[in-house]
Amino acid sequence: MKQVLNYLNPIAQLGKRHYSFIFPFLVMIVMCISFEVAYAITHNTQAMGLFLIIISLALIIYLSFRDGIKGGVIASSLTVFYYLYFIFARNYAGQQKTSGIETTLILGVLFLLIAGIIGWLKQTIDVLIDREADEKRRLLTIIEQLPVGVLITDNKGALVESKIGR
Repeated sequence: MKQVLNYLNPIAQLGKRHYSFIFPFLVMIVMCISFEVAYAITHNTQAMGLFLIIISLALIIYLSFRDGIKGGVIASSLTVFYYLYFIFARNYAGQQKTSGIETTLILGVLFLLIAGIIGWLKQTIDVLIDREADEKRRLLTIIEQLPVGVLITDNKGALVESKIGR
């Protein structure tokens, strides 16, 4: 259970530069299926549409933060395709169809913009974490090769770490 929660936790994915395709794809497919089931039960297009927008946005933000730009673009794209499916499968016509398509395109652009920004920030954080880890490894290697011991203290002079050289 702990491994599953760790896999789902976007914070635990920071510093890992593996950006999944499958996970965001499956999450969005499950969302679409869930909405189809909910629509079959309620038949309330108005309430379902607003709820769909809110849930989609939350998942796009989550997947962008978890899987970078790739996750956000996958989530945004599938959301737009599902919105269009929703419009055409419900036989929207006239002004309702035109308005639905226009709204979908505007939301699609906004979703992609949000996904791009959050995904880029996540990937930038990953690079910074990698750099910091590399610098720490280099410093520790240098310290281990020193012929003398090293004491590391905090700003109050308390001992944080000690290393004995060769």
